Amino acid sequence: MSALTSTPNGRAVAWSVRAGLLALLLVRPARADWFCTPSESWRQPVSRLFSMHEENYFITGIPSDPETSTNQVKFQLSFKFDLAPNEGPCGLFVAYTQRSLWNAYAASSPFEDSNYNPQVFLVFGLKDISALRTLPPSGQFTFLWARLGAEHESNGKGGSDSRSWNRIFVSTRFLVLWGAESALYLSLQPKLWLPFVSSDNPDLVDYVGYGELVTQLGWHLLLTSGRWQDLTFGVLLRKGTVGSRGTVQLSLSYRPPWRFTSFSFYAQAFFGYDETLLHYNERTSVFRFGIAFDDRFSWTTGEPGSVMRAPPPPP
Repeated sequence: MSALTSTPNGRAVAWSVRAGLLALLLVRPARADWFCTPSESWRQPVSRLFSMHEENYFITGIPSDPETSTNQVKFQLSFKFDLAPNEGPCGLFVAYTQRSLWNAYAASSPFEDSNYNPQVFLVFGLKDISALRTLPPSGQFTFLWARLGAEHESNGKGGSDSRSWNRIFVSTRFLVLWGAESALYLSLQPKLWLPFVSSDNPDLVDYVGYGELVTQLGWHLLLTSGRWQDLTFGVLLRKGTVGSRGTVQLSLSYRPPWRFTSFSFYAQAFFGYDETLLHYNERTSVFRFGIAFDDRFSWTTGEPGSVMRAPPPPP
């Protein structure tokens, strides 16, 4: 090959070969079983391409300090899409999250701010809860997944109201589960990022720092009817790089044993900065309540008789 590439024509052939190999990778069949070949311990049947990414909710409420915040509706929609479906533990995903504050009770009901957050990331581990067939071992600290990716976040505004930043991130999720039919669980999800902040908000890192920790403490109960219910308490923590700036977000959700789709009664308390990008440097204290919804469902263990189990927390 070295002799061949020593001439202009040879170099052209070599580049053509490389381009052909790249084209073969790009036109692989839709099911990418070639990607991170599955072992029996990591095999994950592909049942869907779209799934939940972060929390999805629609809430409203009363601020604890009316001078710094108003009675707004807040909602978040978040999903991810599997770009390389395969049964192995590796995946390539794109994701999108939108978080909005809506002055629904004002005369013209304008939106205060909306943040748009597209992502692309590689994942190793559990890619989708629909692929899970056995619960993690009781009482053991279990690794669920790790992600490496890039994301953009902006509020889509121009002029003095423009806010945006980009970041490279790494995140992971762990779970400790106690029990089966009646199960307690604790999850930990740290995330670190390398930020690239725009000139519209140069001091953003002073308020959001270089990472966050999301943790959940929950209780799941499987009923004899095969239905299930859960109660979950969540905490999100961020620490800015200056003084006491940062964020504490608390959430509490209860899912009754519905026969139909999985949605919950949901309450959220937010204290700190960067609830949305427009007012990232203004302190907010507010409590809201409403509903949340996710894509969890009862699943079978594969044991004789198709034993039903309540799902663990969203991955």
